[in-house]
Amino acid sequence: MKPKSIKPDELSKIFAELKKGEESAIGSYLVKGVRLQISKYNLSGAERVQLLYKRRRTQGMCIVCGKKLQRKIHLQTNSIDYAKNTAIRLIKVLNNHFT
Repeated sequence: MKPKSIKPDELSKIFAELKKGEESAIGSYLVKGVRLQISKYNLSGAERVQLLYKRRRTQGMCIVCGKKLQRKIHLQTNSIDYAKNTAIRLIKVLNNHFT
């Protein structure tokens, strides 16, 4: 991931976010030719990947390749609700077919 170019006065905003403990401060920044990398210390591989996927989801990117998605597909959070809705739609189609 390429570092984000920022101005020196924007650096104070990043430090303020860092003091608050917000994850939005995490990243690589380029300030006057100097790269500043802010990351969490001692993360496991699974935690690092989890943060990457979370960041990509919020930015509307593919979690695998990082490309910007054209539209977001909302998956059902509860599989029981999804099965129930699918069954209701199927019953309506069958009722229309046999009446």
